[in-house]
Amino acid sequence: MQFTVKARGDFQRQLEARISKWASVKGIAARIHAPEALNFWLWQEKGVPGHTIVPVDAKVLVFPGEGGTEMRDSVDWPGIRPHHTVANSLEEIRDNASQLLQQALSEGGADDPATVQAAVLEAVHDAKAIIVGAMTGDLPGTRPDNAQFPKQSGKLHGRTAASVFDELAEVVESDAE
Repeated sequence: MQFTVKARGDFQRQLEARISKWASVKGIAARIHAPEALNFWLWQEKGVPGHTIVPVDAKVLVFPGEGGTEMRDSVDWPGIRPHHTVANSLEEIRDNASQLLQQALSEGGADDPATVQAAVLEAVHDAKAIIVGAMTGDLPGTRPDNAQFPKQSGKLHGRTAASVFDELAEVVESDAE
């Protein structure tokens, strides 16, 4: 981005110094990387419509039921209602990020891109913590491992969605493009 500033004296020198410091900065960014193992999070966030489950690599579905092992040709699954955990957290995330960036700028960040990058990184770490906290309230349950039917143990292996997200989601510092 190019622009012309008409100023004189000390103010002009300060602006030129600031522009010079920021000219070499490719971008300031950070993000939360959710690996494929966290796909369950997107299903919880947006929901999954109900559908009929049929066997793929077997003749029947086999699963534990109240009276013991059950076998069926198909099962009608009710789906997952959307929880909008992240969407409902965005205002808090935005407010926190805004406060951190304002603080960084008031502490000299306009003259120091590293100060702004540190604030962005802190804001994204905080965003992850906010999401984990929201998941703790929205998705509190666990699904225990099932030794007899390991495929039915689910993605969480007896842990909460929040603890798995906290463990696997990573804050990544990256260049904005």
